[in-house]
Amino acid sequence: MLAAVLINQSPNPMDTQNCWQCGKQLYGRSDKKFCDSQCRNHFHNQRHSELNRVSRVVLGQIRSNYHVLNDMINTGHSQAAFEELALYGFDNHYHTSSFFNEEGQLVRNVYDVQYVIVDESLVKFRRIDQGNVD
Repeated sequence: MLAAVLINQSPNPMDTQNCWQCGKQLYGRSDKKFCDSQCRNHFHNQRHSELNRVSRVVLGQIRSNYHVLNDMINTGHSQAAFEELALYGFDNHYHTSSFFNEEGQLVRNVYDVQYVIVDESLVKFRRIDQGNVD
């Protein structure tokens, strides 16, 4: 009689593992979380999609800033009006590092290009020596 009761019981939901992505029942290892690589990849892509979106936007703007400053340097310029740089897509909020120099000016780096906003209308920039990064 006890055997008949055990056979008719439904399985404990804690013993049944389901795929975290599609919900299919899993077979195999007890610590398995996904039914296949496709579900695993889809789960992690969804989980990191917002972070990836934000990092793409930020890195894209840093890359744009670098191209604007690099093109200006390659054409012989060492300074430009802030509005002119902005017309080319430059945004001074995005850079790779910053520090205050001896004069108290905020110096920003975009990879190997360094720039200082002298006043609200003028930006001075230069390429820095890779061996001597200030």
